[in-house]
Amino acid sequence: MNILCLVPTHFMEVEDLEWPGPIWYMEDRYKYNHFDAVILDPSTPVRKLDILHLPRLKVIVTASTGTNHIDKKACESMGVDVLCLLDDRDALNEIHASSEFTFFLILAALRRLNKMSYIIFSRKWHKDDNSLRGS
Repeated sequence: MNILCLVPTHFMEVEDLEWPGPIWYMEDRYKYNHFDAVILDPSTPVRKLDILHLPRLKVIVTASTGTNHIDKKACESMGVDVLCLLDDRDALNEIHASSEFTFFLILAALRRLNKMSYIIFSRKWHKDDNSLRGS
């Protein structure tokens, strides 16, 4: 089985997992039509045209809970399975970092933590403490 990985390396480390074949990392997926599986992230759309360029495709695996970036009707009509994180509820229940990271970013924006960190570490907090006040 030949696997095409379109997931950015900062998003998911696929090398640490066991796969039934070699993993290929390609920018131009249309040059190669010998892939049986595609691993992608939610920022990579899959349209009917994409599936037509991969005639051996059997499965698309997305590293997300949603599948709205994949043309599921086209996949179904061509016999391509679509798998996402919702297919493994036990593993999904163990993922906590996304919500914690989101909460941190909201807090950082409201309290201007980026600017505060810069001012504190540059030892200028006493000169402009009004700009550190957040919402």
